Amino acid sequence: MTEPVSVEEFIQDTLKDIHSPSESEFSTKISSIRQTIHSLDEGLETDRSILSKSRKFVKSVVSSGLGYAASTLALCDHLENLGQFALEPVDTNGSDLTAGFCQFSVIHRDLGIMFKHLMQNLNSILVFPMETFLQGDLKSDLKKPFDKALKEYEYKYEKLKKEKLQAMKESGVYTPETFTVEMAENLEKERRRLQLEVCEYFIKVNEVKSKKGADFLQHFIDFYHTHLHYLKECVEVMEHFGKKMPDLANRISSLQKQHDTQKRHLVDTRECVRKLLEKEPTKKPRNIAFNSVQAAPSCGYPSTQTVPVNLSYGTQKSGFLLKKSDGKVKRIWQRRRVCVSDHELCLYHADESKPPVRLMLLTCQLKLPGEHPSPNVSAPVDQSGDTPDTASSVARRSFFLVSNNRTYHFQAEDDKDFAEWTSVLSNAMQAVFNEAMNSGGQGHASNGLDMYTSSHHSRGSSITGSEVDLLVSHAVAPSSLSRSSTGGSGDAANVLTGAQLHQAIQRIMRTKVPGNHICADCGRPDPEWVSVNLGVLICLECCGTHRELGVQCSRTQSLLMDDLSTSQLLLPRFIGNRLFNDVYESSLSETTKPTASSDSASRRNFIRCKYQEKKFITSTMGCLNTIGRRRRTSMDTTITADTSLSSSDVDRFLKRDLLRAIRTGDLSTLIQVHAEGLDLTAPIDVVDDSGTSVVGNTALHFTIENAAVDGILGSSPYLYLSILEFIIQNSSAQNLQRENAMGETPLHYAAKFASADAIRLLLCIGGTPTAVSSDFFL
Repeated sequence: MTEPVSVEEFIQDTLKDIHSPSESEFSTKISSIRQTIHSLDEGLETDRSILSKSRKFVKSVVSSGLGYAASTLALCDHLENLGQFALEPVDTNGSDLTAGFCQFSVIHRDLGIMFKHLMQNLNSILVFPMETFLQGDLKSDLKKPFDKALKEYEYKYEKLKKEKLQAMKESGVYTPETFTVEMAENLEKERRRLQLEVCEYFIKVNEVKSKKGADFLQHFIDFYHTHLHYLKECVEVMEHFGKKMPDLANRISSLQKQHDTQKRHLVDTRECVRKLLEKEPTKKPRNIAFNSVQAAPSCGYPSTQTVPVNLSYGTQKSGFLLKKSDGKVKRIWQRRRVCVSDHELCLYHADESKPPVRLMLLTCQLKLPGEHPSPNVSAPVDQSGDTPDTASSVARRSFFLVSNNRTYHFQAEDDKDFAEWTSVLSNAMQAVFNEAMNSGGQGHASNGLDMYTSSHHSRGSSITGSEVDLLVSHAVAPSSLSRSSTGGSGDAANVLTGAQLHQAIQRIMRTKVPGNHICADCGRPDPEWVSVNLGVLICLECCGTHRELGVQCSRTQSLLMDDLSTSQLLLPRFIGNRLFNDVYESSLSETTKPTASSDSASRRNFIRCKYQEKKFITSTMGCLNTIGRRRRTSMDTTITADTSLSSSDVDRFLKRDLLRAIRTGDLSTLIQVHAEGLDLTAPIDVVDDSGTSVVGNTALHFTIENAAVDGILGSSPYLYLSILEFIIQNSSAQNLQRENAMGETPLHYAAKFASADAIRLLLCIGGTPTAVSSDFFL
């Protein structure tokens, strides 16, 4: 294989060939020159590709920069218009706003124009030379003249060689020296042309290397100086206008204070008007022996009726009802066996070997049609096509059972059967909620989370049915919490809707949970917003800063405007402002916390310190470090090494506290470990307080298992739902799918221990019901 020839070697060989052609060895190195030129041409092709991409990127920068400059100038025009709109006749501070908008319009216009010039300079300094270089100096046919000269030389060489050899063969005399000299003399013209083209090619390659290297870098140096000049001009512009910024900031601050004061007065006025509206007496029917069930205003019935329901019928019944089918073409009445027991309604199919449909009465609502049915309500027709009843009897003996995802239309066989079924259903609904509420003694949330299945990934389903009964049981008859589920009678509990429902929710959230009557951050009375993942109530002013923190810190909903689901009210009912602030404000001095009259800046600073930086919590690990240092000092006064806990020790102690909080139902400790930064879904591999080694499970696994097997030290059986919800709300969806040592996800565990409420909660955050564990448990 021939070796490539360097430029210096080519120069030496060419000069030697010029001075003494007969002694030159240039002809023997032509193949090496050919290989060298081919290698250089391949390198030029690579350089051409790299420079083309560089030009593309620089042109993209120029294009986007010019677009940015154009958008900036358009923004300046808009700011000028905005300043003109600020000059409202009723606004005494319009001149300050106009001056501010116009000032920033001038600033950004100057910056935009300078940036536009910078992009134009970039185009002329870099893009234009690169395009000229690619289209001119770095053409793809640089090697073409060399190839032509080489071809002519080789053709002439082969032709003369054949002629000389033939002549020597005919004469019979062969002298190599004579042959070489004659060949050199006869090919001198072609050899000189080849040498010329090689020199031209090497010169062009040298120019390309210079332009793609030194010259290209020089262009960047030129743009550096241009860019530096642009930045200096920008700094000068900002410094010039910066002298006016303090005065403008003071005027804007005073304007914000005026707006805050005006907003506070408006909110106070709104609360006064709302309280007056709430105090207006409403007449509700009362009957010692009967409860009321509200009629359905929908489903084709324009009017409503109130049917008395007798408590003496109890809460259990089994029999037959006519159920209207849901066919799209023809809807018929079908006779189905129905059983009400154990706080649920079982609706059997025509083929009773199939499992029945089970409806949790905890989240169902009973509605009755009006006295005058609409024309689209047909009389019951059995499967044979007969019409046993008239349309009026359909309305008189039918009722609706509204579940979380479907409305069932039933009809009783006669008036007596109708009264019995409606009474049993109403009594069973009230009984299950009384039982759920009385178990905690302090208004604990129910375990009725069936609503989750209808809004699989939504946390904002509306409160209906039994949840409304729960609110009424607090607001209308608080003493009914101590009644049994099947006996006694109380005030009539009508279904609340609309504004009445929102007012009832606010009243319960503010009065039944300690500390919820004031804002958790500033102490303003009657907060209207709730942080559903932290369980605290806040006012409108503080809610704005909570939203600025992001949903990873606080997710806020309105008690007044949003339709809150049971799970969204779970943490505010169990945690509340007082319990939460006992942890998050344990080291806070009274002078640090803002008041209802504080400005937005101090409010924002406090909330960021409290929730993001967590400056006001008392670290339990800090206490352990202090105790450890004291013990080591008392044992050996010569020990001076640092005795602070390592990160693994801190993690172990916090996991032990988390396990204790789950087993005892201690929400305060749960909030504490969360505030100290522990991952609530990390595997808990510690030794508990009893000395037992705990390995493999996460906090979700322990909560589900503890509630199903041992309970939480005799507390409300629904307390574990609030612990589950707190862990779910304050953990990422990916971490909630962590498996234990047996390969079981929390959803597997909930199914294993038959915890329906936990299953619903986990499905809502993206649990995979088709996942298979290590023991093939679906």
